Amino acid sequence: KVINTTTQVPVTVIPGAIKITTPGAYPYTANPFDGMILVDSSSARTINLPASPTQGTPFTIKDNVGSAATNNITISPAAGNIDGAASLVLNTNYASVDLVYNGVQWNAK
Repeated sequence: KVINTTTQVPVTVIPGAIKITTPGAYPYTANPFDGMILVDSSSARTINLPASPTQGTPFTIKDNVGSAATNNITISPAAGNIDGAASLVLNTNYASVDLVYNGVQWNAK
């Protein structure tokens, strides 16, 4: 095969870098490769956590606009709970939460 190098774009991989996701539509269901989810809180939003997470799966969810006090961000797990609760609500402007799945439920840290 011949590779046309004029159309190839090199990929730079930075060790330890996380994928940053800005959803284009809501509700948004996180996928295992989303490291940080930047939420546009110009309206109330819902982030759904995946149904079959692997133990140790982490997410950071952040109010990226600064309107969560008015337009809450609800985080709902499809598997388990978040620290024993059915959902978690970000209701402070620019709030963020780090979540890790422990094999049974999500833990906020």
